[in-house]
Formats: sequence, structure tokens, C-alpha cells
Amino acid sequence: MTAGSPPSGDIPMLLARAASSHPDRTALVVEADGRPTQRLTFAELQQATRQLAAWLAGRGVRSGSRVAVMLPNTEWWPLTWLACAELGAVIVPVNRQFRVADLRHQLLDSGSSLLVTDEQLAAEDLSPMTPTVVLPASRTQLRPPERPVRANAERSAALMSVQYTSGSTGPPKGCLLTQETWVGIAEQACRHDPGLRSGDVLLTAQPFSYIDPQWNLAAALLVGATLVLLDGFHPSTFMASVRRHRATVFYCLGAMPALLLAQEPSAADADNELRFVLCSGIPAPSHGALERRFGAPWFELYGSTEIGGAAIGVSAGEHDRCLGTGYLGRPLPGFDIMVVDPQGLPISNCYVVGELLVRSPNAMLGYWQANGAVLDPRAGGWFATGDLVSRQDEGFLRFEGRARDTVRRAGENISAEEVEQVLRGFPGVALAAVIPEDDDLRGEEVHAVIDASGTPDPEEMARYCAERIARFKVPRYWSFQSLPMTESGKVSKQRLRALLTHAPTSRYDRLAGAWTPMTMPRDGADD
Repeated sequence: MTAGSPPSGDIPMLLARAASSHPDRTALVVEADGRPTQRLTFAELQQATRQLAAWLAGRGVRSGSRVAVMLPNTEWWPLTWLACAELGAVIVPVNRQFRVADLRHQLLDSGSSLLVTDEQLAAEDLSPMTPTVVLPASRTQLRPPERPVRANAERSAALMSVQYTSGSTGPPKGCLLTQETWVGIAEQACRHDPGLRSGDVLLTAQPFSYIDPQWNLAAALLVGATLVLLDGFHPSTFMASVRRHRATVFYCLGAMPALLLAQEPSAADADNELRFVLCSGIPAPSHGALERRFGAPWFELYGSTEIGGAAIGVSAGEHDRCLGTGYLGRPLPGFDIMVVDPQGLPISNCYVVGELLVRSPNAMLGYWQANGAVLDPRAGGWFATGDLVSRQDEGFLRFEGRARDTVRRAGENISAEEVEQVLRGFPGVALAAVIPEDDDLRGEEVHAVIDASGTPDPEEMARYCAERIARFKVPRYWSFQSLPMTESGKVSKQRLRALLTHAPTSRYDRLAGAWTPMTMPRDGADD
């Protein structure tokens, strides 16, 4: 692989090469409740993938089929991901926390013809609009395929997944990613210094429906590393899992670093085999403390689903220079960046804040539209990230905030408009506005400001939301007041923030179960 070279092959080719080169090496370990439950070699992983592909084919999955997958972090998730790739089917990952409203949107918007899930989630009957296939209770119930499963010859360029990410001005949008894109993301992860290498043990605790465990799997296949999949992120036992599996690398983001530091210190914290940690959004004041406590260097990575993984990062040679600075790093090989002002004109001066644009070799094809069209948000090949950055000395970039209407809670991008749509359905609500409120642990929390007849019970409204959207999207804070409007008839969030900042009031905090004083929200521009 050379810097900037196009990705080669497809996901089944990566699996086939790994099974041929390292048949007896451990490929996948799945941990649940603090103990390993499944362990597969690369040869066994390939065999199980082909068995599941044949099983899915027997239930109507074909090349081009759109298959929604809603599962917990068990062996079935990576196996289903690989089996769909083997068949040339299009996988639509679904967050297992979704409820009726957000699940319905994703299934209908993506055009999924089938929902693959397990017995527990199927019993919740969240998806009556889409045929559901329940996976077997055990992999031993799968039979060897009678004949090899063959997909179309142009599989590498074929669409592999519709990966949903939070929309800034509406419901989440489906990013169209090809098999070639996934291989490119894997190659980038291994090419970067420090990068994944043969024999590494890569540990992930995020839900597999997110992009990160998926590229972790692709990268592990590429170099012959072991992937350890935890059933979730459990701060009190996470480092014990790192030690138990002799992990050499893990990736984290959001509140995970702060939650790890919040645990009671132990003499065993640094007793591990970590080579390095990759993290998006390392808290600058805690950067040194994280490294001292856990005995490994932490490297910043910046990326998104739309641009195909990481585009900016700190290299091994730049680590000491960037330690504790909050720098995102510099563009990775093959990626171009541009910083622009509100008029879209390039900013060349240092220390001036502007929106980050990225041109990427691994970029998505575009956003899927429910009417079958594809919306390509790139202009001249440049994707506007909606993130604000500034150039620093020596070409480093620093994150300065967001230009789009989202709440970044514990690594989750939550569309304000999506939550507002649900709130507007509550009886008596005339208008609703969702804004971020700063939080030391989660970065931001969801704050709902409601203009309604009377004063509804915030706990009742929260229950109403929880029945319709994932729990992490349900507002923590609630305020009730009239909302300032723009001349075009939209809620002026800039003026709303100013009102909340300069006219101290209280808001209901669901975590405290009480009305508490307001903290200053972030500044932000109107839509």
C-alpha cells in the first residue's frame, strides 16, 4: 500500500486472504458479562460467514438486497456483516436502542426488505412494517452450504452499506458506502503511523451498528489482527477486559476517556500490553493524565462516516508536540482539507475559525433518498463537515465547535430537528427547540425548550419521547417558555441561547429529578 493509493479488492477478499495466511490465528473474540463467550480463528470465521450467507440466501437475500440488521454485540453482528458482503447484499445497520419512530424512519427510508435480529429484540415487535428474520440461537444450527455462494464479479465497486448518521437539519441520513470504501478505510487505519499491524489485538466496546467496530473488523482482516468485541462499554471493568485479552490497541470517543478516569485508580491500570490508543475528541486537560494512568500514548483522530473514516490525525512523530493541546492533527495521506468563511471563501490565515471542508478518496457515494435518488452534498469534490476549526502553528488543526444544529452527547450526534419533531407531537405543544447544554462528563446534554399551553410534566414528556426515539436522544433538561422567532418564522436559536444566558432561570433536570439553575449554553448561529 502506498499513500493515497486507491483501495484494492473487497471485504470477502480480505477475509479469504486472512483465512489463507493465518488459518489458525484467532480472528474474533466475543465477550459478554466479563467473560469470553466465542472465539473463532480466521479459518473458522470464513466458514461461519459462508454458512450464514447460505442461510440468509435461503431466506431470500440476494445481491443488492437491502438488509436491516438490529442486534446486540454478539458474534452474529460481525458474521452478518461479513455474510451480507459475501452475498453482495446491502447492509443497513440499526441501533438496537431505537424505538418505533426512529426505527420506522430508517427502515422505510432505506427501503430495507428484511430486518435481521435476535429472539429478544424480535419479541419487542418494533417493526411490523418490515418482514423479520430471527437468527438461530446458536451458530451450530447452521449447516455447511451445499455450493459456494457467489456474488457479482463487480462486488468491490458495489454498494455494501447504508450507514445512517445524524442529519443536521432533519432525521438521520443514510450514507452510501461501497465495499471498496470499506477496504479503503481499513487500509487507511493500517497505513497511519501508528497503525494496526499483524498480530495486534484490537478491542472495541461500541455497538457494532456504528461505523467504528465495522472498520475495526475490516482493518483486522487486512493485517491479520485479532478483534475483541465487548458486549458494551462498562467503565468499571473496561481496563480489566483490556488486560484479560492482552489488547494492544483500542479506539474510543465521546465520554469514554472521562468515564475511565472517573474510576477508582488501581495499581493494575498501567499493567497492560497497549501499544497505543486512538481517540476522537481527547479531552486536552486530561490527555497527560490518561497516558500516565493507562501507560500508553493516546493519539487524536478526526473523521466521519461521510468522508470515509479518519481524515486528520496526529502521527507518532507528532505525539509529544500535540500532547494536551487539543489539536486534531494534520491531514492524513490522500486527504485534502480547506477552511472556509461563512461565504465559502478559503481562509489561509492561522487562528481564524472557519468551517472544515474535506476531499476524501474514501468518501461516500452520497446520501440515500427515500424516493430512490442519491443526494451528493459535495461541491467540487469537497464535503462540508459542519465542524468549525482553526489552523494553528505548523499546519495543525484545532476543533472550535460546530456550525450545524446537532447535540454531541457522549460521542453521539443527535439531530435537534429529529427530537423536535417528536416533541411537537406531544399534546399541547405549539413549538419546541432543542439546544445543547454543556456537560463535563458527556460533552453536551440535550436541552428541550417547550412553548406549550400550560406547563406539561417533563417526566411525562420524557416517557413519551422514550417510546418513540432512542433513550440517548431523550432530553435531560426541560424549560418552558415562549420561543423567539426569526422574520422567516423559524425559532431563533441564537436569540434563545442569549435569553437563557442573560435571563437566568431554572430548568428541570431529569437526572437530579428537580428544577436546577441554568448553565450557560454554547453559542451558535441560526439555521
